[in-house]
Amino acid sequence: MPTTPAPRVGVPVRNYKSSVPFSFWPVAPTGRRYRQVGTLLVNSPFPILKHHAQVTDRTGEAAAYIELADDFWKAAESTAVPRAVLFYYSFMNLFKAALVLRTRPATGLGFITHGLSMSTDAPNDVSISPPRDRRKHSVFYDALASLGYIIPRSATFNLENDILPHLVVGHRQWSEAASRAELFYPARSIALRCLPTGSPPQMWAEIVLDRAILKRHHVAIGNLAPGAWLKGWRQVTSPTPNEILLQPKATVNYVKQPGAGLLKVTGPLRSCLWRVVSPSSQSAEYYVHRRSSTSVNPPLPQIAYLYMLFFALGYVERYRPAIHSSLLSGKFGGLLAECLRTQPTQMLFLVASEVVERELERFT
Repeated sequence: MPTTPAPRVGVPVRNYKSSVPFSFWPVAPTGRRYRQVGTLLVNSPFPILKHHAQVTDRTGEAAAYIELADDFWKAAESTAVPRAVLFYYSFMNLFKAALVLRTRPATGLGFITHGLSMSTDAPNDVSISPPRDRRKHSVFYDALASLGYIIPRSATFNLENDILPHLVVGHRQWSEAASRAELFYPARSIALRCLPTGSPPQMWAEIVLDRAILKRHHVAIGNLAPGAWLKGWRQVTSPTPNEILLQPKATVNYVKQPGAGLLKVTGPLRSCLWRVVSPSSQSAEYYVHRRSSTSVNPPLPQIAYLYMLFFALGYVERYRPAIHSSLLSGKFGGLLAECLRTQPTQMLFLVASEVVERELERFT
């Protein structure tokens, strides 16, 4: 049996003498330097989004899309029964705003398509479908690509096998309904570490998991990192017996202050870790996610699965209401009802954080 390698030893990362806690966007550029930014607690992210668009996009197009998103959001919240199609159009306009802010097209987005499609003959399948006319934008593909994610040009995702297993909220309901093992494991802590005396100085992130939780779910400890999409990561010896310590095999080099390199450390983890907006604790919760064994598609980021979920539910709600009713009364009905109740807010805060490049948490 191979031995677990020794951990890379470092000290907490400090940016201009301040300790830097982990987040997906721990710093922001200010001219030649990087300033540390903390999590923003807000009741609604729309005022932050509108201000950000007004400051960064003089054309007004991004702000207009955010205004539309806010209108659809208010309409969705005002209905007695949650309407997935209204939430979907809110998220679609936020994706448009993100695309404008990242690519800054000189003449606006112009022709644009959903970038996703469904067939009435296969109401459980969502396909990534690029527009035939290359002059048109795909909201799904182009927005996610502009945010730095790697997305396949074409693929089909099944609601039961590909989308629902990759939702962290309500995941236990999916596990019980599908008679499958749970795939999400909470991170006990995530830290940013560095070796400032190295030549050159180096930094990295490390993830600590609870050994007892993994043992309870019969997870093969040695294969956790590859199975969790943490490409280039490995398990190392933990100084604490009841913890599992994961570290990347490679480090990020930096010169003097670590600001610029920090985003190279945390950025790739946006595709590997799932984040839960938790108004009760007012702090982010991160989860390591193992890939579903029934999924044959490449992994997507968290917001991509949520976006496809609301596209699918909105599609059948609008065009096949009978199928929509059968989904809500089927074996995953409890999970879908929970998604319609809780996931719109989760998705809203996740997308808003991507747009402003700063973690936003819900304050109630």
